[in-house]
Amino acid sequence: MAPQSLPELPWPHIPPERLAPQVLMAGFYVSQPPIAPRYRVRGLHYCLVTGGAMHFAFPEGGAGIAGPGDLVWFGPGVNQYEVDRSGPLSFYQLHWHAGLDALADGVPVLPELGALPHRVAVGERMGALIALWDRVIQSLLQASPTWRLESAAAVLDIQRLACEAAFHRRRARTLRLNPWEKLIARLEDEPRMPRISELAREFGLGTEAFIRTFRRYTGNTPKQYLLQRRLWKGRRMLQEGASAKEAARSCGFPDPLYFSRCYRRLFGHPPSKAKLNHDPSAPEGNTSLPISRHVFAPAIEMRYFAV
Repeated sequence: MAPQSLPELPWPHIPPERLAPQVLMAGFYVSQPPIAPRYRVRGLHYCLVTGGAMHFAFPEGGAGIAGPGDLVWFGPGVNQYEVDRSGPLSFYQLHWHAGLDALADGVPVLPELGALPHRVAVGERMGALIALWDRVIQSLLQASPTWRLESAAAVLDIQRLACEAAFHRRRARTLRLNPWEKLIARLEDEPRMPRISELAREFGLGTEAFIRTFRRYTGNTPKQYLLQRRLWKGRRMLQEGASAKEAARSCGFPDPLYFSRCYRRLFGHPPSKAKLNHDPSAPEGNTSLPISRHVFAPAIEMRYFAV
């Protein structure tokens, strides 16, 4: 019997800005004192200070001073900052909002942890944040057809790192995982390849039934899943500078040649090419970026931020 064709359905057109954060403007700035600009924020305005000191205040109350390594965010409304008189201020800035409409309250909140503080010391995450900011600016400068998704992905990572820095000492409520989710979480840190028969006994299942159920949860057999996780760990090590032999040993491959074969099969290139395939579109630092220039998203102009 021939398979029936599916009917054509009138799927709605979903623009990228409905699925992800929308960047309005970004840039890297060096400002000399005395300067105290006032501007309108539509959505959220993030500043990452790399040098000097920024005096900031909010219309709803509250003020402070941000120095190198601090991320400050402003919500919707008319806001102002001032460059400290001791010297120039260098910082990255980013205006963005979620979806088609600006955020209603302008407060980034994680339900398990609370609201993001207005000033966050990012610490060791500074380098990663600068690289993400560079990527946002590059996506606006290049204006490729995928600029919305490229910039949105970087903004989500900026949000993640800011929240990690703010809440690193605060624990969220433990999530309630079912036994299969707990097993998969445990396998992430498993130092050795467990026997499938042992895992099946834990669940009171036969080996074949265990493999079928595991595959429903992950899309892979237990052996395939663990092999891929180990290879992804090896890929990260290679991109950070480890040799293929070091990565193979650390990921549980006694034979580096077997590691290389498995690696090539999964990623399409040998371990020696891992760095070249890291992310060829990622900018190499901010030396190619414009300084003290507003880089707008398409259809956005300066008057959008005018008071």
